[in-house]
Amino acid sequence: MASDYAKFVLALMVWREMRSCPKAWRMVIWTVLNRANARTPAGRPLWWGGTVLDVVLKAYQFSSMTAKGDSQTVEWPLANDPQWPLIVKEVDTVLNTDLVPIQTDATHYFSYPLVSPPPGWGPCHLVPGGDFGRSAQFYVLDDAHALRTEVPLPPGETESH
Repeated sequence: MASDYAKFVLALMVWREMRSCPKAWRMVIWTVLNRANARTPAGRPLWWGGTVLDVVLKAYQFSSMTAKGDSQTVEWPLANDPQWPLIVKEVDTVLNTDLVPIQTDATHYFSYPLVSPPPGWGPCHLVPGGDFGRSAQFYVLDDAHALRTEVPLPPGETESH
């Protein structure tokens, strides 16, 4: 269960990243959840973190939240923004009900001005229902090499199998 703060941060990220494309909101939310839920065979989180907050606030995962120079990092919804309450409701719906089916296995997406996945992603494929034109394209990586990098163990700890 995500805290109210985690829900707020996730909603802010969705608003900053995708407020102009309501049809993609749930896909963005699931992209974050897929990253947060991804685990190594030993059950440890992958490099991007093991919670909603870890994922959203990790440097350069979502440029609107952490990338220096991204114009969205200083944007905040105004009290009368019509999209904000709808995004908050969508986040709450996805996080607080078992009735919302997983919509995607996407762990990555890009939007305009990019026109194709960045080369650093390696081999990947567009997920079913993941094409929102210039607004967003949702992908899953084909090569598990990107998923093998784990969050480092704290100093002095060893992996138990």
